[in-house]
Amino acid sequence: RAEVLSCAEHAEWHAEECRRIYGRVIPARRDNVHQTVVRQPVGVCAAFTPWNFPLSQAIRKTSAALGAGCTMILKGPEDSPSAVLALAQIFHDAGLPPGCLNIVWGVPSEVSEHLIRSPIVRKISFTGSVPVGKQLAAMAGRYMKRMTMELGGHSPVLVFDDADARPVEFDLRGSLEEVLARLAPPAEEKRGPGRPKLGVTAREVTLLPRHWDWLALQPGGASQA
Repeated sequence: RAEVLSCAEHAEWHAEECRRIYGRVIPARRDNVHQTVVRQPVGVCAAFTPWNFPLSQAIRKTSAALGAGCTMILKGPEDSPSAVLALAQIFHDAGLPPGCLNIVWGVPSEVSEHLIRSPIVRKISFTGSVPVGKQLAAMAGRYMKRMTMELGGHSPVLVFDDADARPVEFDLRGSLEEVLARLAPPAEEKRGPGRPKLGVTAREVTLLPRHWDWLALQPGGASQA
């Protein structure tokens, strides 16, 4: 629920901001010269999104591209495809013209190579691991494609001995799924050089048993009862 509501806010924010894509007026050295910068859509964008937060990752790329006047080819994750398909259905129901948002599936390496090599695609956007990002960046550089990448993770959580754990315990019910996600083995390697191997502290673990009563443990994870 929280992810869906956040995605709606992202879509609204991009829709408003893309109405204000300003250019620039550059002062010229001569009085009879006028220099202006006009921003225009890049063209067809190819985006690759990961399995974690599948709807949120997709809406950020899609809303920005469509709002700026670009068409989008979105390669979603095979591990969580329903969110990407639901997003495409939402845009379709909202009246997005056919061909503006295109969803593709297949072997990731083959799909990415085909899209990046295509002369139709003008920009690449990728969120995922550093090794895969290097491969895509090398291909994009070979064909002189613009690229935007979010790679790895460098945001460990540190809780020191003098910290007051009571606010954390009070708010733990709302953030327990995130804690459990960090306890579970990652399906995608996203640890960068500055990220610890285990992101959950001993203090967080001691607080978890107090909240087991509202959880129903299932194979491969946990869900609210």
